[in-house]
Amino acid sequence: IYPAREGNEHGIPVEITATRMKELPGTPMLAVIRDISRQKAAESALRASEQQLREAQSVAGIGSWDLDMTTNRLTWSEETFRIFGKDPRHFRPTFEDFLGLVHPDDRNLVERAFRHSVARQEPYILDHRITLPDGSTRYVQERGRAFYDRDGKPLRAVGTIQDVTERRRADEEIRFLAMYDPVSQLPNRRLLSEHLSELLLKKPRTSRGALIFVELGGLKAINDTLGYEAGDELLR
Repeated sequence: IYPAREGNEHGIPVEITATRMKELPGTPMLAVIRDISRQKAAESALRASEQQLREAQSVAGIGSWDLDMTTNRLTWSEETFRIFGKDPRHFRPTFEDFLGLVHPDDRNLVERAFRHSVARQEPYILDHRITLPDGSTRYVQERGRAFYDRDGKPLRAVGTIQDVTERRRADEEIRFLAMYDPVSQLPNRRLLSEHLSELLLKKPRTSRGALIFVELGGLKAINDTLGYEAGDELLR
C-alpha cells in the first residue's frame, strides 16, 4: 500500500486481517492493518544469504547435510544433491539411503567412522567413494560432528561433503608418474626398490628368492637411426 503522506514514492508491505461483525446491523467489517516491513526485509535478507550460500557451495563443490537423530530425517543442501546425482524433487534421503549410495567397498568404513564419532563425541573426516545413479564412481571427502543434550544423548549431526574426484585423480596421476615408466607403463626403479625393501623386511632370512635382471641391448642404435619414437614403440 501507499501511505497517504506527501512525497511518498514507495509502498510498504502490510498484513490485513478482516472480520465481518455479523452480530451488528449491516454486517460491518473490522479490519486490522499491520506494518510487516521488518519481517519482509528479514525474509529478503535470508533469501539473499541462502542464495549466496548455494552459490559458494556450488563453486567450491562442497555440500552440507543435517541429520536429526531423533527422527532419522536427513536434510541435504542443493549442492549435496548434485554431488550424489539425485533430484531433490523425487528423493528424500535418510541415513540408510545415504549408506546405500556409498560404494559397497567403503560402506562399512563410513558407518564405523560415523558411529565411532558419535560414541566418542569427536568430529570425523574421511575420504570415500560414492556410486552415482549411472553406475559411475565419485570420490568425496566427508566431515561431520554430532550435538548432544545435557545428558549426552545425541540429538543431531551436521557436516559437509566435498567432491574430491579431480584431486584424487591428480594424486593418482602424480603417483603413477613417480612410480611407473611413462613409456612402457611398467614399474620403475623407485617402485622396484620399495617392493624389494618390503620383501626383505617381511621374509625370514631362511627364505629363498631370486632377482631376474634383463638388459635390453641395441636400443641406442635404434634411437640414433630411427628416432626416439621408434625406440619407445619398441619398448612398448
